Amino acid sequence: MLFLYTNVMNYVRMDNRNLIFGGNIVMARVSGKNSWALLLLILAGIVLGGFIGYLAKDISGFSWLNYGQNFSLGDTDGAGIIRLNLGVMVISFGLSIKITIASIIGVVLAIIIYRKL
Repeated sequence: MLFLYTNVMNYVRMDNRNLIFGGNIVMARVSGKNSWALLLLILAGIVLGGFIGYLAKDISGFSWLNYGQNFSLGDTDGAGIIRLNLGVMVISFGLSIKITIASIIGVVLAIIIYRKL
């Protein structure tokens, strides 16, 4: 336990993971965990889970891993919803996301791995 005296009335005390100012507890960021690491792990879990679901779609016992829903912004033929015609080239923007059981399992595993780090 660490005590730092700022003046006669107020002091700062540091426990394991808490900073206590006077009497108010303020959470301190002691560990080196990073929100970017969590984001990258979640994206990796989505991609790997989707890939495993895609591979398991033809296996009879594991075909349920590929069960999911498609969400898209734009046309289903890949033309996109926003078209930018520059005369020389046409740029189309669109977004399509398929959420499967395997990708949800991948996200849960990524969060568990992040909490263990």
